[in-house]
Amino acid sequence: EPMQIEVVSAVGAGDSFLGGMVAAIAAGEPLEEAFRMGVAAASAAVMSPGTELCHEADVKRLLDEVKISEIAAVVS
Repeated sequence: EPMQIEVVSAVGAGDSFLGGMVAAIAAGEPLEEAFRMGVAAASAAVMSPGTELCHEADVKRLLDEVKISEIAAVVS
């Protein structure tokens, strides 16, 4: 089931995604966990108005909701 968040502004979502991933990688987390952190940070950023980036409390709250699923590639 998709995460339910209220989008206020998309400004800073990409920067927050990258920042979350880099911070997790720098902390020694595996790539899958770094990706989850990036998604949580980007999701938290779109909940913030204007040019604000993500808030740590929102990232921590959303992190548990970020699920990674394997998808099968379709070759035609």
